[in-house]
Amino acid sequence: MKRYKATAKNVHIVLADYSKWIKEEPTEGRKYAAEMLNEMLDTMSGEDFFGTEGQCDPRGDQRND
Repeated sequence: MKRYKATAKNVHIVLADYSKWIKEEPTEGRKYAAEMLNEMLDTMSGEDFFGTEGQCDPRGDQRND
């Protein structure tokens, strides 16, 4: 498999491949991946990446919390 970095052009492909891979990981690996993903998304949300109230957060609309 060719090794490459995510770019603006291929990030959707990298994420799709990651999703396929993570589905096959044991529970501990999935738990760790979920923690890391939540940390990244929390950071992005804190910088208004998903709207000023988190309304576009891929984990769900944060305005209801």
